[in-house]
Amino acid sequence: MIRFLYNLLFPFALLFFLPGYVVKMLRRGNYREKFGQRLGFYDAATRAASCVNDRRWRPKVAPFSVAIARARSSTAPRDALRRRTSVPAGN
Repeated sequence: MIRFLYNLLFPFALLFFLPGYVVKMLRRGNYREKFGQRLGFYDAATRAASCVNDRRWRPKVAPFSVAIARARSSTAPRDALRRRTSVPAGN
């Protein structure tokens, strides 16, 4: 049901926000340079720089790797706090 509503409302939201996005692009200027990268199209030089030791082009950061690293880094302070504040059994 949620997916249906999303698919139904997304085109209207896109049409609503598109003029503001175009105005912002025109006001900032220099929007044409590397505009294709925003849509996922990379030129040959960018692909070649990205795949130095690899046979095929891949993005430098894998999807969700930042979220995984963030979750792992948050467990270390929690575990240290537990070790510091834990009371030994039998006392």
